[in-house]
Amino acid sequence: RLRALALLSACAGQLTLLVASLPNLVGTAMAAEALSRAAAERGLAAALVALPGAAGGMLCVYAASVAAVLAVALLVRVGAAVRFEGEHALASEHVCAWQLLGLLHAALPMHLIGGTAFAACAWRLLGARVDAPLHAYIDAPTPAELTQLEIGEGAVVADGVLLFAHVVDHGVMRHRRVRVGAGVVCVGPRSLAQAGSTLSAGCAITALTLVIKQEVLPPDSLWSGSMAQRLCSLPPLAPPPPAAAARPAGAARPAVEAGRAAPPGGGQHAKEE
Repeated sequence: RLRALALLSACAGQLTLLVASLPNLVGTAMAAEALSRAAAERGLAAALVALPGAAGGMLCVYAASVAAVLAVALLVRVGAAVRFEGEHALASEHVCAWQLLGLLHAALPMHLIGGTAFAACAWRLLGARVDAPLHAYIDAPTPAELTQLEIGEGAVVADGVLLFAHVVDHGVMRHRRVRVGAGVVCVGPRSLAQAGSTLSAGCAITALTLVIKQEVLPPDSLWSGSMAQRLCSLPPLAPPPPAAAARPAGAARPAVEAGRAAPPGGGQHAKEE
């Protein structure tokens, strides 16, 4: 039964990838045919005029296919079988659902929005805890267990960085939360943070760095190597600017805040005094 489920999940994942790519191929073929017909009937100038409309149609078809894959991924994630907690045998329904959800995430065109606020918002929509999506830089592959990831404000997860919230020990898959603190810089490619690891605020890891499971990197430090070794300390993160103190009612507004400098000698009132 479990073998049949594993085979079914693999086939469903591949079918999803195929279905997601078919509308793009069909839309491209239709656009190319429309442009060639316009060029043959009305000349090259007419084909160039029709080019924006054809490109818009292709984008609409592509957006519809992406939305369909995203909807399926959300439906699978909220299912009872996909709860990335605790321990699970490799020959289990949980692992089959984990594989299927990973394939669905791979079908999403994250490479088109990587490094933008849309990528951080997409991770948050799929279950990741992103404190400030508009201030986070995410360009990494999308893992299946996004619900076990925490991304702090101002964190950088560059292209090729792998955040694995699962580990396999003695035939058992264990899920542990991966925490990326505020202001952390993860440089790719192929930097890896394993399950249960914590990258404290202000630390940084270089390319090809391995942070092993359950390891906690202290704040404001630079790490490199496999396994990760501390290279040096980093300057602490700058604190946010303090809020301006409220002035009491009726208090005079300073000349600097008003955008003008006080005249030499203290002005008219100083001369009178």
